[in-house]
Amino acid sequence: MAETQSLTTAATGSVPAPFAALLERAPDTLPGGRIDWVRKAREEGAKLFLAHGVPTVKVEQWKYTNLRALLKIPFQVADGAAALGLTDLPAGDALTVDAHVLVFVNGRFAPELSDLEALPAAIRVDSLAKLLETEPHLVEPWFGRLADAGTLPFAALNQAGLLDGFAVRVREGAMIERPVHIVQVSAAEGAPTVHQPRNLIVLEAGASATVLESWIGATHADGPQTLRNSVTEVYVAPRANLRHCILQNLPETAYSIAATAAKVEEGAVYDSFVLQIGGKLSRHDLRVEMAGEHAEAHLNGAYGAMGDQLMDTTSYIDHAVPCCTSNEVYKGVLADTAKGVFQGKILVRRPAQKTDGNQLHKALLLDRGAEVNCKPELEIYADDVKCSHGATAGEMDATALFYLRSRGIDPQTARALLIEGFLDDVVDRIASESLRQAFADMIHVWQDRRLAAASRSAA
Repeated sequence: MAETQSLTTAATGSVPAPFAALLERAPDTLPGGRIDWVRKAREEGAKLFLAHGVPTVKVEQWKYTNLRALLKIPFQVADGAAALGLTDLPAGDALTVDAHVLVFVNGRFAPELSDLEALPAAIRVDSLAKLLETEPHLVEPWFGRLADAGTLPFAALNQAGLLDGFAVRVREGAMIERPVHIVQVSAAEGAPTVHQPRNLIVLEAGASATVLESWIGATHADGPQTLRNSVTEVYVAPRANLRHCILQNLPETAYSIAATAAKVEEGAVYDSFVLQIGGKLSRHDLRVEMAGEHAEAHLNGAYGAMGDQLMDTTSYIDHAVPCCTSNEVYKGVLADTAKGVFQGKILVRRPAQKTDGNQLHKALLLDRGAEVNCKPELEIYADDVKCSHGATAGEMDATALFYLRSRGIDPQTARALLIEGFLDDVVDRIASESLRQAFADMIHVWQDRRLAAASRSAA
């Protein structure tokens, strides 16, 4: 207890007030606070966050993403789920797909908004807070073991202030055909709020499932700001197959800092797709450890930014063993004065012979004020590998635009068609037809927003 108190005292003088408040909680009052390993994990998170603090542009991994504006907002800790009904959830903001739907508000499970009855017996979805109180042994093998709080400062903060989130577990050999859709709602009630979902996905050996996430907000465009600092740890056991798709469609007053860390074992497949189209500032750290031979990771995604939005995707793929495959393709479209960031690193360790790792990022700049910063990296210590990386950025093809205009298509429609064609390649990498359509629909939503904003500016 004395050690925890010293951390609290140090926090109030060294970090911004809302983050200090997350470290000041009495451990015994938090979920699982009386369990030794949970208490130690929170203390370790606090230590690491205090040691590193909020990253600045002087930190290499954050040099393109400036958090100065975020630190000026007087966030308050969201202690509980806001009182929401189905009619309070924004229509059309989440993915539209046939799935088992579970809703979390400010990181807290909202059973009244969820559909639990039809879940197959082979899949279990719980509130993390509930598991910490009733069955902590189901969480202990994974918590803090996959997301490295030592190199992810906001993951350290999340670990220190752990409250709730979702936990998905699929039993050995189970084939779950219908997706599980986790709708995570950020809601501020009268003042800026911060919440920190902590999530866990575990597929046991030979299992197969699709987990979808929609990050949306219940705050109006002119409402209070929200900060969502989330961490999701993913374990894909030998021969398991996980399709993990995320939509970030938060309101324009929202800030999102997220980390997804996955460990992929022998013969397993982790297939990820992320679409970011919302928020004022959005950063997604995606880390994958190829831990077993013949494992596969497919990390694909897209982003659309306009106005003064900033969207940052930072990925790290660690090939630690031989004969693994990773493929990563990200595409972004930026309008107005929006900024995009893509930092992707593939590490091939000395034992990881016969690695096949490929990475590609492409950005389309619609306006002169738009900007993208790319930093692709390969770090290879093995000699029998096949690896590549590339990054391109450019304006819309004037010849293609002229061709469409010559066929009688108006300028706005022509540009929209070219944008959709540019993004189709990465969306088509989603194996499921229904999911491809769901993400294509959200790209249409972003296109409509962009055109509406352009019309308002021209008026």
